[in-house]
Amino acid sequence: MQPDLSNIKNRIKGNRDIIDNLTVKLGTIIPGFGGFVEAAESYAADQVVRDFMADKIQKIKGEISDITSAMSRDGKFEFLGDLDSLGLNLEKLFKKAKYADYGSSASASKLKVTEADKERLLEYDWRLISNLDEFNELITKLKAAQGGDFKTAVNAVRDKIKNFETLLDERKNVVMEVI
Repeated sequence: MQPDLSNIKNRIKGNRDIIDNLTVKLGTIIPGFGGFVEAAESYAADQVVRDFMADKIQKIKGEISDITSAMSRDGKFEFLGDLDSLGLNLEKLFKKAKYADYGSSASASKLKVTEADKERLLEYDWRLISNLDEFNELITKLKAAQGGDFKTAVNAVRDKIKNFETLLDERKNVVMEVI
């Protein structure tokens, strides 16, 4: 399922208040002002996608925290350090996703960001979101694992986190291609 950037932007437009509507009307009167408003709406749409990604990471982190709490209650302290490490790595990913760069600086550099560029960045973000869905199976295995299998399951989650972080870091390359 691909997100529709136009749909997100239309929802943002639908939520405008009186001041925002006045700003849009000024954009039709003052040359160049409309582009400023459009850039702000594109940034807002990108923010929605990044927030969605960050929320998914936060949920994964919450599940790791639940596993940590359950193991602590059961007196199984052997792997708590590993689980805490996963939680810290997920917090780092959360911050990277939530505050990821966006190609909005293109207006300052007078480069033209096309709709195709915006779509390419959105498609990359959607692939990142789809990649996060793969954590569900790993978390299920982690919950069910015992003994040596638990260490293997922890390592699988750790590897997935590293892989996702690499993909998130590569997002900067997509942004740089856009601007």
